[in-house]
Amino acid sequence: MDITKSIETLSNYKEFAHFIKQVHFMREKAIANMFEAEPHTVQQISGQILGCDSVLKMVDSETLFTRHEI
Repeated sequence: MDITKSIETLSNYKEFAHFIKQVHFMREKAIANMFEAEPHTVQQISGQILGCDSVLKMVDSETLFTRHEI
């Protein structure tokens, strides 16, 4: 099974949508942390944001949230 089919299958489950919502919250928290971050940690936080963004885009999070009314 390829990743696209796996995501399609998982997207049928509300529990998966809740998990992805946690990834969304993690991204928002990382963005908030940027404002008070030390210069040497900005790159690390940016990486966290990019990682979360990648997951959210891969699973089409907005459609997933709408589908499960989250």
